[in-house]
Formats: sequence, structure tokens, C-alpha cells
Amino acid sequence: MVEGESKERKAADVLLDLERKVEQLQQSVNSLSLDIRLLLQRTAIKNISIVSNTPPDNTEKKTGGVVLPYQDIQNVVVSNLCLYKEDKKPIRLAKIKILNPETNELIVSCMTNHTGSWTATLKPGKYVISLEKGATAGKSARTYNYAVEITNEFPHIELPVVVV
Repeated sequence: MVEGESKERKAADVLLDLERKVEQLQQSVNSLSLDIRLLLQRTAIKNISIVSNTPPDNTEKKTGGVVLPYQDIQNVVVSNLCLYKEDKKPIRLAKIKILNPETNELIVSCMTNHTGSWTATLKPGKYVISLEKGATAGKSARTYNYAVEITNEFPHIELPVVVV
């Protein structure tokens, strides 16, 4: 009987050990998923999603050989590059206003950086984006408005380059 009890205890220990290892693997996959998303954002690769956005009744989706849990994306990181039409150089320090198209209410205000890019976090929906840049040496003042619709299909969206 001592041998039989010993085997049952070993089986229970093995199951506990397996459960612990599965949890560690799940944590590793989640961490890698985040790392990949950050790398994709930094390398400006568009339209690749590591996060599944399937309906809640489908709790998993196979993406790139890895099964990832469903995540409901509430906010989307939106980026855009703005260039001068004449020389395709970045429009630095332009004022960006993101407005509600129905009420004209200001949702977010930001500025382009030294590379001519801006980034904002938005909820899915329709917006009007207004770019304003005062005159500089050799360049006239610019204003440009464009409409966009943000979906929650991807956690990060890179809008098409704006050339003004």
C-alpha cells in the first residue's frame, strides 16, 4: 500500500508541476505578445495585429502560430506623419487638433515632433483632424483638415502620410 500511495502522490505532484509550467508559459506568451507589439510600433509596420479582436464567444484566435486570448481594445494609439509638399521634409511643431465632427468639440490637441509625426490615443469613432503650421523661413503657413474613422481592429493605427 505504501507503494500505491507513493505513486498517487507523485502523480499529484506531477500535475501540480505541469499546472505551474503552463502558467509560466502563458505569462511568457503574454509578455512576448507585448514585446512584438512594441517592436511593430517602433518599426512602423502597418496592419499587423498580435491582438485578436474576435467576438467574445470566440475566446481565442490563432495568429502567427500562437494562440492569444481575446482582448477588447477600448483605446487605439493613432500616429501620423506630416510632410511639406515641396520637399517632402517633416512639418515640425505643427499644431494638431482632433475634433468631434458632429459637435466640433476638441477631443485631443498635440504637436508634431522633430520627425513630423504626432501620436494620440483615441476611442474608436469618427474624427476631423486639423493641422496648423505657421510660416517659417522659406515656407508659407499651412492649414489642412481631414476626416478619419478609427476602428478597434488594431491597437495601433498608422494613418496615411499627410503631404501639405
